[in-house]
Amino acid sequence: MPPKADRSPLEACREKALSLLEQRPHSRRELTLKLIRRDYPPHLVEALLDDFERAGLLDDLAFARLYVAMKLDSTRPVGRHRLQMELDKRGLCREIAARAIAEQLDGDAGDESRELDLATAAGRRKLQGIRGPLDRQKKRERVYRFLAGRGFPSSVCAEVLRRLSPELE
Repeated sequence: MPPKADRSPLEACREKALSLLEQRPHSRRELTLKLIRRDYPPHLVEALLDDFERAGLLDDLAFARLYVAMKLDSTRPVGRHRLQMELDKRGLCREIAARAIAEQLDGDAGDESRELDLATAAGRRKLQGIRGPLDRQKKRERVYRFLAGRGFPSSVCAEVLRRLSPELE
């Protein structure tokens, strides 16, 4: 590789982009912003990232799928609303984000089965962590707020409370 002073701006930008992609996957928008913040010209960044997409080095749908899988497989899973919000923040278009989320959360029948299972497990852990003498209604409120804050839809939160009803006593 030529010394840094002898590299063209395109080579320097390519090297930096590859370095960032080696650290972790990025969405196109994330990578664009990082490169522009490093003073690479926007037209150069766009052309380079177009090349990366054609070569398969940059793929927003693959990034979204990986991100959603990572979030759902963690010990602190989140619901579809939070996932959508986080993918929006990373610059993914709503259609790509929605597709990646649906692939991971919706069962064959298009139901909320995986999301419901994740929410039930999270609600159960939250319920076990509630200390002190609280009545049933206060426990229900805390679990509901916890799940809603994690981005689970209200229908899923309500079903979790129904499932955990015996444990709320």
